[in-house]
Amino acid sequence: MKPPPDAGEVAKLPSDQTDSLLKMMLETMPDLVWLKDVDGVYLACNRAFANSLGTSVAEVIGKTDLDFFDDVALTDSFRGNDRRAMRAGTTSANDEWVTFADDGHRALVETLKTPMFDEAGRLIGILGIAREVTELRAAQEALERQVALLTGLSDATDRILSVRALTNESIADALQALGLATSSDRAYVFEHHHGENGSRGTYSQLYEWCREGIEPQIDNPSLQDRPWDEVAPRWYDTFIAGGHIAGDVADFPDEERAVLEPQNVVSVLALPIEADSGLWGFIGFDVCSGRRRWSPAEVLSIQASANSLVVAIGRMRAEAALRESEENFRTFFDTVDDMVVVGSPDGRIIYANPAVSTKLGYSPGELSTMQVLDLNDSDRRAEATAILTAMFNGERDSCPLPLETKSGALVPAETRVWFGRWNGADCIFGVSKDLTAEQEALQKFDQLFQRNPAPMAVSEMPSEGFSDVNDAFVKALGYSREEIIGKTSADLGLFVQPKQQQELARQLSTLGRIQDCELQVKRKDGTLLDGLFSGEVIFSQGTELFLTVMLDITDRKQAEEAQHTLASMIAVIGRVSEIRDPYMAGHQRRVAQLASAIASDLGMPEAEIANIRMAGLMIDIGKISVPAEILSKPATLTSMEFKLLQGHAEAGYEIIASAHMHGFIAEFVRQHHERLDGSGYPHGLTGDEMLPGSKVLAVADVVEAMMSHRPHRAALGQDAALAEIEQGAGRLYDVQAVESCLRLFREEGFEFSDE
Repeated sequence: MKPPPDAGEVAKLPSDQTDSLLKMMLETMPDLVWLKDVDGVYLACNRAFANSLGTSVAEVIGKTDLDFFDDVALTDSFRGNDRRAMRAGTTSANDEWVTFADDGHRALVETLKTPMFDEAGRLIGILGIAREVTELRAAQEALERQVALLTGLSDATDRILSVRALTNESIADALQALGLATSSDRAYVFEHHHGENGSRGTYSQLYEWCREGIEPQIDNPSLQDRPWDEVAPRWYDTFIAGGHIAGDVADFPDEERAVLEPQNVVSVLALPIEADSGLWGFIGFDVCSGRRRWSPAEVLSIQASANSLVVAIGRMRAEAALRESEENFRTFFDTVDDMVVVGSPDGRIIYANPAVSTKLGYSPGELSTMQVLDLNDSDRRAEATAILTAMFNGERDSCPLPLETKSGALVPAETRVWFGRWNGADCIFGVSKDLTAEQEALQKFDQLFQRNPAPMAVSEMPSEGFSDVNDAFVKALGYSREEIIGKTSADLGLFVQPKQQQELARQLSTLGRIQDCELQVKRKDGTLLDGLFSGEVIFSQGTELFLTVMLDITDRKQAEEAQHTLASMIAVIGRVSEIRDPYMAGHQRRVAQLASAIASDLGMPEAEIANIRMAGLMIDIGKISVPAEILSKPATLTSMEFKLLQGHAEAGYEIIASAHMHGFIAEFVRQHHERLDGSGYPHGLTGDEMLPGSKVLAVADVVEAMMSHRPHRAALGQDAALAEIEQGAGRLYDVQAVESCLRLFREEGFEFSDE
């Protein structure tokens, strides 16, 4: 047997085996991995990346993003992120929405880009690693929504528990907090009145809160003392069974819709309120501005806060109901995620819910020997004492200091306290909300917000004043951050079309979001930008905000206008040509139709197809230089006349070239009478000397010309035209272009359009 290596020896794999293992790791990784050079050309990638583009690894190497993505704005953003990472010299991260070519699904990917250097320290390119995070982000957003809901419900609970002498006004405040926490438009409480034997009884509305702009129903006589049997027997039976009502009013029975639809209710959630005698009543939440679905977790949380409101009403009616409700509160405290502590008047902890042990690491036995202030940061106890004193005096609402775990770690928290009674004795209640997840979410949002290349802004509702903007917003509009914060878009005169902006504001208030809305905005220097706006109402720590994103489409709009102008000019030129040569009427348009169809059939890039179509529309523009009597001569042309006619190809080239049109449009026009064997004109080009687009136009021009009337002959027809190119394939005309043209006519039934 071979003796084991000495302790100082380290087993090493051969370099070729190490390389093989590394390659295997890259190929089996689900993450997308690629390497580009400094000019954006792919040097390497793994199979997952190639699959995402719908191609092979070999097909990726040597290409750029422009070869795989038609969206120029997207490729520009890729390139911009590459350059920023290379300039920074460190790893950068960004999120991007990408459509995967292998199966067509669209996903949010988190991309890490790291500059790569050779042994001499020279920059050689950028390494990219990306993975799908769509579900992760969705889960984070769902968590944030749940945190916002629990924050609001906790606030509602605070309002209920912190008031010693409950009144109708304080209950209305709590109902408002519940309505806002659940993003409802109307919240209300109905009381059940028992009926005689055989009757379900009646119900009446006691309390109501409505969002601004929603019509109140508290004084609606049709909602007072109404029989369950007549209007809502299904609701009563569901409540008795311990269930709840939730859904869209449009799906409800006719008798229920007759009551709810006049109130403009779209979706509703109603939860039973139980008492000793059974059903006490129910609490409901109406959504009037759109459809809404409540998750089981939301229903459970809302039910818990609703129970708090019931306790409050019970306190108003009888002390006995209050004593019974204390046990419900204990159950609520034991299950709520917030940390709940009950302290004696001298500050000793007499109760702590399981969340305190879970989050801070103390056992229930250890907590029973501690003071409430022992949960605060040991270095800030004096500050905590001062804040709590101010809270007890009504001078502060909450304490922002972190709590300290048994191990000494700090947990960000917001604490509220109030006086009450526990087991018949005076006590101090404290509820601390763990802000760890919320702060992490806010930090991630702030990073995405500030690094986003698109202008973004956050406005407070309903004042519409800007509370934050990102660097791209400042750069795009030319204002300093100080000039923007606190101002509204109207204060800055941003929007050129105020009425259109007001309509978007109306949509926002109705739907809660806007998407892909075009508006013009004015920079500080007075120049106008075309923007594509999307936005959504969000909530942060109980504050209603409007998040807006603007994509600058100014260049795109200008390009569209230029393209429209160019198309109009081409149409005018084509019409002038047809007036000089009536027999050529529609010839250029039909050549463009057939040539673009052939190019598309051959799988040419869209940009190339567009250039071929444009050249087809101007293919005989050079005939402007040919005398009209030659163009319309009904007899065979003389050799001199034919030589003059042949000059139209070169003349067309000069006209188009002088207009500085992009691509090979001018060259396509010059070469459309060239032939593979060199027998064409004006330069007698052969084979590979001709551009691919010119070969396509040559076939389309011959077919259309032979199928149409000319001054010296009648139309020869489709069969003769196809026979001509078929016989000349490979000698005069490109074989692939001929085969495509024959396939279009004979198999796919191609016909010229009059449009």
